[in-house]
Amino acid sequence: MYERVEGYHASGEFFPCNEKLHVLRLNAAYTKANVATEIKEFLDIVHDTDAPREYCTELGQKTMERINDVRFGAESEVLYMTFAQKVQEERLESAKEIQAEMLLKFLADGFSAEFLRKKMDLLSDEEFNKIVVQFNT
Repeated sequence: MYERVEGYHASGEFFPCNEKLHVLRLNAAYTKANVATEIKEFLDIVHDTDAPREYCTELGQKTMERINDVRFGAESEVLYMTFAQKVQEERLESAKEIQAEMLLKFLADGFSAEFLRKKMDLLSDEEFNKIVVQFNT
């Protein structure tokens, strides 16, 4: 039976679900006895995509093809690496902003620019000098 649910109960608590969640109830005993082969294979894939086995249904085969395209395809690798590089750049920018704020605070607390230059290694010389000049004006 396939149905839309509003949530589920676990350990005595009710957990609400978003509007897109559906549940496939295999049968009252929660076994796979009366479930179509396609659905069993698909659920096996969802449970463990690393299981080394052949899938006999078209759904199982196509699902594994798509999973392997994403895992091993050059296009997916490029997308992932582009995403990872973007995240890394954003983290570096955030760290630079934090160092710039710290630099202003330490300058206000009386630390010398020469001493702080050795500690603020994420900021370029140009960025560092711009902040020091801004502080002194």
